[in-house]
Amino acid sequence: MLSLLGVVVVIIGFALKLEPIAIIVVSAIVTAVCGGINVVDLLTSVGTTFVANQLITIILMILTGTLEKMV
Repeated sequence: MLSLLGVVVVIIGFALKLEPIAIIVVSAIVTAVCGGINVVDLLTSVGTTFVANQLITIILMILTGTLEKMV
């Protein structure tokens, strides 16, 4: 139940109109720590996934940047 604290972070972050990428990163860290995963394991997992899906990640980053500039 405590691992749902990340959802609360997202809701509060967007309600306060903070930077979306920062909200998601902080939410991921909070969820991992509350779920029993230490920060080193979280970063290892994110890094491994990024390298495995590098092309998809780059495309999503480009699309996200483009959509933010259109607004």
